[in-house]
Amino acid sequence: MEEHELWITSLFNRFLPTPAGYHWSDWFVCEILVVLFILVFFGLLKSRLSVDNPGKIQHSFELIYEFVHASAEEVVGHGGAKYTAFFGTIFLFILFMNVLGLIPGFESPTASPQVPLGLAVATFFFYHSSGLRAQGGGYIKQFLGPMLLLAP
Repeated sequence: MEEHELWITSLFNRFLPTPAGYHWSDWFVCEILVVLFILVFFGLLKSRLSVDNPGKIQHSFELIYEFVHASAEEVVGHGGAKYTAFFGTIFLFILFMNVLGLIPGFESPTASPQVPLGLAVATFFFYHSSGLRAQGGGYIKQFLGPMLLLAP
């Protein structure tokens, strides 16, 4: 076990044993907590959405949506709106993970290299699957374009 194990990680290791003697790491437990918080928070928020009487939280998340949507349009271009959900998910996930690190007794999962790496790999596959979906087999040719020009 780690020397500086968080209290919540200690509970996970005590009550949720893993096979073959592995133990829960602090970053993974905190990441699970963020996912659970997001699921519960947005589940409750969804039930309170109102067109006629929006609350402060709804206004805040509408601003976040507008920011992410405008950023997607700016970076991707005219088709950016269809990527708003992915960009927003990554944005909010990273935001909540970093905010968790501000709470005493917890740490930010993004402090561990595995988390940004996992997000980068997910984004890599999303990017290329979107390219294949949009352009078919021509995407590979277009993507490898500079390498094909160097071939004899």
